[in-house]
Amino acid sequence: MAAAGNLGNHTLQVVLVEDGLYYMGSNGYPDHEAVMRDMIPTASGTTINLMPGEWNTTVLDFVVPEPIIVENARLVVFVQHPSTKDVLNAYSVPVLSMLQECDNEIGDLIDYGSITVQDLVLMVGIIMGTAGEQEYCTLKAADVNEDGQTNIQDVVLLVEMILS
Repeated sequence: MAAAGNLGNHTLQVVLVEDGLYYMGSNGYPDHEAVMRDMIPTASGTTINLMPGEWNTTVLDFVVPEPIIVENARLVVFVQHPSTKDVLNAYSVPVLSMLQECDNEIGDLIDYGSITVQDLVLMVGIIMGTAGEQEYCTLKAADVNEDGQTNIQDVVLLVEMILS
C-alpha cells in the first residue's frame, strides 16, 4: 500500500540483470555483477496508480535471451516517481525461483527427506567447485542461512543441523 505522500501515477521498472560475468572491461576489472541485460517491457517501464488502501498487481511476460545464463539472472523491480525519479521501493528476485518449485527442505541438498553427512559433503564440493553443475533446488537447499550465497557460514549451520 502507498504512503500518503506517494499517491498517484508512478512507474514500475523491471530490470533483468546477470551476475558472474567475467571479461576484462575498459575499467580494468574482470568480474562484473548485476549487469543490466534487458528492461521489461521497455526502458519506459509500466505506469501504475498508487491509491490509499489498494494493492497493485501487474503481470509482465518476459523471456531470458539465449546468451544469458538463467542461473545467474535476477529481476530487479522498483517503483519510481515519474518526474523526480525517486525510488519508493525495490526488490531483487532470482529468475529461477520463479520458474521452479523445490520440494527439498533447506539443508537437504540430496533430497532424501532428511539432512545427512552426504548433504554436507555435497555442500563442501559446491563451495570448492568440485561438485560440478547442480540443479537450482540443490543450490537453494545449500544456502542454509538464505543470504543468497553458499559459503562456510552455511557449512557451520548444516553441521549444527546434523548434530542436533
